[in-house]
Amino acid sequence: MSFLRFAPVFVMFLLPFVVSFHVLLGEERGLPSFFATLIRTLVMMIGEFDYEDSVVPKATLLTYTMFFLFLFTVTVFLMNLLIGLAVSDTTRTLEKASRTRTRLQIETIQHVETIMPETLRRKCWRGFRKLKDPERDEHWLSIAGFRQCFRWLGLSKNAMRQEMSIYLGI
Repeated sequence: MSFLRFAPVFVMFLLPFVVSFHVLLGEERGLPSFFATLIRTLVMMIGEFDYEDSVVPKATLLTYTMFFLFLFTVTVFLMNLLIGLAVSDTTRTLEKASRTRTRLQIETIQHVETIMPETLRRKCWRGFRKLKDPERDEHWLSIAGFRQCFRWLGLSKNAMRQEMSIYLGI
């Protein structure tokens, strides 16, 4: 899917090279049609440059320039872009697999809990009730939170009680 989103970028970089190779190398280098030039350019993109057959005979400075521009642009830029797309697709697939695995584990636990008898369920889960829930920890606005703040400030118990009665209405 991500390749389809970046296909216009590939076309934007490859099409000018296809046209320039068709004009510069033409029929005399075995490129009788635009389609043959496109295929030859795509083959060159994967690393089969065939330098001596494509460029060397009767090559001009412009032909060499276009060939080396193609060489660096396609092999460095476009191939690295393809590798990056593959890596990002792999990362997304792994994240999706992790979420699916977690969902399936939750569904399995729910299924086991519904099958398990009530007495056995209570016995198994009794130990987990003693764990502290981080979201239910005492808030700093609670009485214990005020006491801790006052302790840090070095106030006595009487001063703490007086301040707490003012702020909390105790």
